[in-house]
Amino acid sequence: MTLSFPRLPLLARSILPPFLATSSLLIGAGPATAADGATGGHVLKQSALLADEARLTNGPLMTAIKRAIATLPNEQVEAIVPNRSANPANVRRVERLMSSADWDYLFPLRAPEYTYGGFLRAIGKFPAVCGDYTDGRDADAICRKTLATMFAHFAQETGAHESYRPEPEWRQGLRWVREMGWTEDMRGGYNGECNPATWQGKTWPCGTFANGDYKSYFGRGAKQLSYNYNYGPFSLAMFGSVRPLLDKPELVADTWLNLASAVFFYMYPQPPKPPMLFVVDGTWQPNARDLENGLKPGFGVTTQIINGGVECGGSVEVAQSLNRISYYRAFAAHFKVAVPADEVLGCKGMKQFDEGGAGATPIYWEQDYRWVPTNPEGRSYACKLVGYQTPHSALTAGDYVACVKHHFPDATIVDDRVQTWGSNDRKGTLDTVYEYQNPYTRQTEYFSLQGLGSDGRYWYFPTDKTNNRFWVYLGTDKNEALAANGRIAALQSWGANDRKAAIGDRFRYLNPHKPGLPMEVYELRATGSDGRYWYFPTTSSANTYWTYVGPAVTSAGSR
Repeated sequence: MTLSFPRLPLLARSILPPFLATSSLLIGAGPATAADGATGGHVLKQSALLADEARLTNGPLMTAIKRAIATLPNEQVEAIVPNRSANPANVRRVERLMSSADWDYLFPLRAPEYTYGGFLRAIGKFPAVCGDYTDGRDADAICRKTLATMFAHFAQETGAHESYRPEPEWRQGLRWVREMGWTEDMRGGYNGECNPATWQGKTWPCGTFANGDYKSYFGRGAKQLSYNYNYGPFSLAMFGSVRPLLDKPELVADTWLNLASAVFFYMYPQPPKPPMLFVVDGTWQPNARDLENGLKPGFGVTTQIINGGVECGGSVEVAQSLNRISYYRAFAAHFKVAVPADEVLGCKGMKQFDEGGAGATPIYWEQDYRWVPTNPEGRSYACKLVGYQTPHSALTAGDYVACVKHHFPDATIVDDRVQTWGSNDRKGTLDTVYEYQNPYTRQTEYFSLQGLGSDGRYWYFPTDKTNNRFWVYLGTDKNEALAANGRIAALQSWGANDRKAAIGDRFRYLNPHKPGLPMEVYELRATGSDGRYWYFPTTSSANTYWTYVGPAVTSAGSR
């Protein structure tokens, strides 16, 4: 069976999972519009547009979603192997709860491409899956339930479903890595939205064979990912670019991405549906509208999220849903997950999620049609959040700017954020990006200011594309460098807001005991009885208040 996100008709208001259209700019401040300048167009300040983006996406649900979908850099993911002591914490938790022998037992008929190590990498890519909770929730219990839920759906979507075998059907999952009947050299399938004349084809441009025929985006992996409009967003989440998996969709079958695609589906919302993670860990709590639609916490809601249009809402439980229930009970027993007698395991009579539900959050950018009398022709030169799918996603930093550019092509956007060495007597503002014409590499390089000397001034750039106590090297591409700096700048600094912050907030720390090294990142895990946090550890470790995350340049790149 092929599972994909709902197929996209060529209409702008189709509802699909969160598409992460490419862009690469982030935050700032200042008025969004200005009088026409020498360029002749209506002038918008880049920093102000990015500040608008930050302001419009700082709600609690959006913040929780962005934190949940944060990813680990691929070089760290590739280093994950079973029983490695340096594996990320969420991976070590999974290893404690499910060994390699357990994997072999649970999936004895699996295709050889589905490996235990590959599953650990898929988990490691998304630190929030089986990650820690700082609000009292039982992380081990949530992880057990996560595994039982995922694997039950694996058994339905990619299972052999062969009752004559000695292995029970709940242990027949991951049998198929490619959609039955399809091979990698087949043409003309699942590529109806590749036409570059459509916005779908422009946003997720399809790869081609040597003769120019489009690649086929048939079902691959544990969630049978299908269509370019699903491969592109998944590629962006994995690689920061839509190109890798649109050009080489076979990677979703042949590498650990075959399982990461399923974890991706588990983590991302499909408006107006919440992420499955939020159902399992209790973040999603139904409101009155959800309850009116029969949407109650339990395994059945995850079926509604995956395939509710086909399996849910009728007067009786359909066969596929009954399979899922049976498989979930078996996996729950294996992982010692309690199944309360009143848990809603099926989805008969369950209506679809709608925009009035607790999990509905608009995650796409659309033109703001407000009338602004001070602007030319009253246009807003702004975008707004909507719940229907567009090429621009609020889950991709900088897509707000891309939306404004798309809808207001007459505007001139002035990038007012990059400075050069020596300005203002070398008294800079932390997180500012500086441009450096490196005479040794003969390249234009970009650095983020991350520290000042005792006199309040910065010092020279490194000449070898490295970091020092003043600078974090960002790269040679201006847009990518600004995006990286925006992720660094999103971190907080000790002492702000009278030392009061939310559990889970991340802070940067220029460790005086490690001169010459990049800033470190700590995540707030607790506060004192007065509601305030206290000092960071100086040894890159944890204490009562802080969990060590890693160097700022690495952590920022993974956010």
